[in-house]
Amino acid sequence: MRKISVIIPCFNVEKYIIRCLESLSNQTLKDLEIICIDDCSTDKTVKTIKHYKKNHPELKLHLICNKKNCGVSTTRNIGIDSAKAEFIGFVDPDDYIDSDFYEKLYNHAIKTKSEITVANIREHTLDGQITQKTSWLKKLEKERKYFNHTIWCAIYRSDFLRRHKIYNPVGISNGEDTVFCIQCACHCKKISSVKNTFYNYIRYDNSAESRFYTQKHVNARIKMSHAIVDYINNCNISSTEYLFHFNKAFRFLYDYVYKRTTDEILRKESIANAIELYHKCKYPEYFKQYPGAYPFIRCGDIDGLHHYQATRHHPYKNKQIKLLRKIPIASIEYKNEVRTLRIFGIPIIDIYE
Repeated sequence: MRKISVIIPCFNVEKYIIRCLESLSNQTLKDLEIICIDDCSTDKTVKTIKHYKKNHPELKLHLICNKKNCGVSTTRNIGIDSAKAEFIGFVDPDDYIDSDFYEKLYNHAIKTKSEITVANIREHTLDGQITQKTSWLKKLEKERKYFNHTIWCAIYRSDFLRRHKIYNPVGISNGEDTVFCIQCACHCKKISSVKNTFYNYIRYDNSAESRFYTQKHVNARIKMSHAIVDYINNCNISSTEYLFHFNKAFRFLYDYVYKRTTDEILRKESIANAIELYHKCKYPEYFKQYPGAYPFIRCGDIDGLHHYQATRHHPYKNKQIKLLRKIPIASIEYKNEVRTLRIFGIPIIDIYE
């Protein structure tokens, strides 16, 4: 049995796939099974993978071609069912990993007997900025519930995924990895992290326009939020952990989605679905205590809640007063339900709405 099966869902990635495969070929852990699943690409993705496989016979590289376009979730699930190694990992074809990534994850997983082992993330933007996402691992080591958003920076024991029937949710085109990770978090008994190796995530949507959601994105986030709540409603987890995941799904709709669209109809749709989510909540009385939740659940007045949100999401966020237009003297920061007044960068007072 191989140590790790690496699943790569591919669709029109001829420009990036070689860099991804090179990072796998150069791994210090050689006992890998690489599974590329092409989702009916219309460019030279398949030809590129076949050519790479031919020129690297030392790699155990499989190419699976879907007969019809299925989407990333189904494609990853095909990879899960095809994987034969002890652990399963996921890499997106436009990203790459450090050369010691899988060796360090594997060794740590064996040493700690972890079902999930997570590495650091290094985010690259097209303008050359590099950010290391390290702080979340500290939270993750304390509580498993914080594993809730990135499928590809970890390895998973194959028998763990199959025993709990954990797959990517089909029919969700955006946010499917969040649902997958929360499923994992609800069942894993041991999760650990490795800080000194990185998954290199390439962010291509670096423009201001990309931060706004289309109808397709909003619909996907609505499906994602309902999928999370439907799943945790059937899980045997504590009320504290339940409310943490429920609040994430709820806030995605009433806050995060709302801020990332300017379309009034889509905004009201996100509010309506937030109310619908609340009616699914197993612990509604406890959830009322969460900051910002109560105005949304005390009534079903969608128009009124839309007006409430519109005033909260003030257009002049983080407004600054500067001396000679250069030196910041004072600023008002808006974050969720809190407004913070800062003088020379020092927080003076918090005002809760």
